[in-house]
Order: sequence, then structure tokens, then C-alpha cells
Amino acid sequence: MLGDNLRVCRLENLLTPEQVAEAVGVSSMAIRYYESNIWQPGTKTIAKLAAFFGISVEQLAASPVFLYDDEHAEIFLVRNMGKGHIQIIDKISSKQFGLKQKEGE
Repeated sequence: MLGDNLRVCRLENLLTPEQVAEAVGVSSMAIRYYESNIWQPGTKTIAKLAAFFGISVEQLAASPVFLYDDEHAEIFLVRNMGKGHIQIIDKISSKQFGLKQKEGE
């Protein structure tokens, strides 16, 4: 959801909700509500947010996807960047969840 992507973009850039809010002309409460998917920003605000983070509106609105690498028992949170490219947002080892790898691995 857009709010999840907004939060990921903010955290990737080591920004506070207040900093993002000031940059796009909304309140920090609005940014928090957008990130929690309680409120949805209007089209002008979405365009400002995308421009601020240097991504397209489509990238901001696209849902992140989880991919599982069974060879290494890792889960990746990725974002579709278009033109056949993905961006890895986060990597989670199955060990973090107490999952066991297949025998012989």
C-alpha cells in the first residue's frame, strides 16, 4: 500500500515524519496517518512525495512484494522499479523466525 511504501522511503532516507511533512507542506500527523494507511493523500500530495523521494508516482503507489529464496532460506522485501528491475528493501533470514532449512543445507 502507498502508506507502507511511504514509510519505507522515509526510513531508507533516514528522515523523520516531521522532515517529510515540512518538505511537502502537510502536517507530521498527516504523514503518520498516511504511513498507517488511515488516511490517503490527495493526488497533489502524492506527486510531491514522489518528487521529494526521487521516484515515480507509480513506484510510490506500487505494493512491495515478498520473495522467498529457498536455496538460502531468506525472504526479501522488494519493490518493482520498472523495466525488469527490482530494488531489495530488506532481507530476512529464516533463522530470525526460527525456521529450519531443508536437510542437507
